[in-house]
Amino acid sequence: MLWAKRAYLAGSIMLVLLLAGCSAVSLQNLGDQQRRQLAEVGFDVPKNRAEQLFIRAFRELSGPEVADPLWQLSFRLSYSETNSLSVRGTSSSLTSSDMSLSYQLLSLETGMLETSGSLSAEASSGAVSSFYAQTTSARHAEERLAELLGTRLAQRLTSYFARNRGGGG
Repeated sequence: MLWAKRAYLAGSIMLVLLLAGCSAVSLQNLGDQQRRQLAEVGFDVPKNRAEQLFIRAFRELSGPEVADPLWQLSFRLSYSETNSLSVRGTSSSLTSSDMSLSYQLLSLETGMLETSGSLSAEASSGAVSSFYAQTTSARHAEERLAELLGTRLAQRLTSYFARNRGGGG
């Protein structure tokens, strides 16, 4: 009787391990398909540092661009900063930086608009006394926001491809 309980327990453990292994393989394949689809997105040549960082952050999730992309992504980054803090009438060097992204994804096969939208992000910078450090801090805030929006857009397009392209190209 003891051997029957041990055999039942061993069989149950093997079944659970087998099922766990199958689900892990499925998730990995889905990720590979989505990365491949993101790699098939082409960009225009970046015009400034923020656009370069935006595309680099996107490519960190997708891998390198393929030779013949299936989609073309047109985008526009808008950056603004404002002084954001004053305490009892005394201003500070702290600024709030905002960046917005508007994008359109076109199919190069059909010429049709696949999807479009906008994203935005904000950051604070400049809580230092020297003017050079404030300028550098503002530049770093702009760069961080461009990278953040590149990552967010890659995530959004991954979701779009999974919903509308069935996870495959």
